[in-house]
Amino acid sequence: MLYRYCVDNNLPLLINVPSTSLCEQLLSDFKDYVSDDHDVDKYVATLYGGQDKETTKPVIISTWQTCSNMPGEWFKKFKFYIVDEAHGSSAKELSAIIDHLNNCPYRIGMTGTLNGSNIHEIEMHARFGEIFKMVTTRELIDRGIVTDIDIKCVRLLHDKQEIDRFHGFCKNDYQREIDYLLNSAERNDYIINLALGLDTTTLMLFNRIEGHGMKLLDMIQEKSVEYKKKVFYIAGSVKTKQREQIRKQLDGELPDFHIVKFADGRTATFDGEFVTYEQLLAYRGKTLDIESFDPSHIFVQPGSESFVVSDIETVKGCYILLASYGTLAVGVNIRNLHNLIFCHPFKGRILNLQSIGRILRKSNSKNIVYLYDLCDDYRKGKKVNHTYKHATA
Repeated sequence: MLYRYCVDNNLPLLINVPSTSLCEQLLSDFKDYVSDDHDVDKYVATLYGGQDKETTKPVIISTWQTCSNMPGEWFKKFKFYIVDEAHGSSAKELSAIIDHLNNCPYRIGMTGTLNGSNIHEIEMHARFGEIFKMVTTRELIDRGIVTDIDIKCVRLLHDKQEIDRFHGFCKNDYQREIDYLLNSAERNDYIINLALGLDTTTLMLFNRIEGHGMKLLDMIQEKSVEYKKKVFYIAGSVKTKQREQIRKQLDGELPDFHIVKFADGRTATFDGEFVTYEQLLAYRGKTLDIESFDPSHIFVQPGSESFVVSDIETVKGCYILLASYGTLAVGVNIRNLHNLIFCHPFKGRILNLQSIGRILRKSNSKNIVYLYDLCDDYRKGKKVNHTYKHATA
């Protein structure tokens, strides 16, 4: 609404978002929201690393980081400024941008999360003026604007030998505790089996890419076809355009999987993206050469070596999105997410609330969403591990 107001009244507008993904998402959202013949591309340019910095379009969507490197003169043309996810306004980059906007009479910051501290609210007030709370999440749920949520705190218990090993390694050090948890094969197995066992689309958030995210990706891909799951991965290395493609695919049709039934009673599951129904149909009543297919796209029940095809059917699976907190915890709009698993324990109020916000977007495919928050119980006498304290505080 503000964007259209600025275009109609010749007010050059700068919109800052915290990531390159959100630049493309907001541009895409503007196009989705249009209900008349308004041409968004005529008025809006996105600006972030690797793109042309020169544009004559009156509306620019950019990241804080990119704008912080622009010269002071560049900001003089803007008469309207909007900051998405403004709870990050204490960042040095954003403060420098606001200081350059001397000729900008309208400044609006928007956020769903403040951290609750007085100093944070004072900073927000100084940058954007009086804080106005329009609505609470509970009100949005009651009005049917966002989806209701069921939070499941999953308490992970450990035997005495494992607890002794934990305390011997961690020695009451928080970072050592996190290292121990993320490298726990038993804990990672539980996370993977939990995600694979859910029959709707799931978001899994991790923090450390090499130390955790890549491990989980390798583990889940080994079983994904067996459980009829299509897995996507988003971290800093995934290009912005590819992230936007993944986002749109997750909100589209569910993935197809082909179930081939053999004469001996066994079945094989094929990923429909890589093997078509027509390919498999040609083998009905004939012997199927399993070795001619990429093993990463097929799961065959163990048993005899008879592969005579008796029947074929196509079924819908679902998606799993494995993503880093840094790329997906804030602002990303994927409507068809039904479940959220916190793979990495965090106590930060803003990060947790923003992460929960990823699954609350309304869609026709869900009435309630589920958050699985893992609580590792390594208590030993008076010794209480840090993440347990955070979970129960």
